[in-house]
Amino acid sequence: MAGDRRVEVLAVAVTSFILTWICLSLRIWVRADMLRSFGRDDWAMVVTQILFTAYLTCQLGGVVYGTGQHLWDLEPWRAEKALSVSVLIWAV
Repeated sequence: MAGDRRVEVLAVAVTSFILTWICLSLRIWVRADMLRSFGRDDWAMVVTQILFTAYLTCQLGGVVYGTGQHLWDLEPWRAEKALSVSVLIWAV
């Protein structure tokens, strides 16, 4: 279908997920193992990464139900479900 951007949304989400977990893992390795100075800023990054992972999980749920497609290409129940998944993101 014209205007279907689910693949792009999925690609950005998966790429972001992989890159952020690699970067956080490397930071934890350097700060905790090599330098032995794991501070509050590192804990803040871990918490933020967990929240970001929860956000991406909800975003991928939205892609399953129609995020990335035009509203007129969706059945009404799928559009409602995609929006409810998106609202769940902001409720957290």
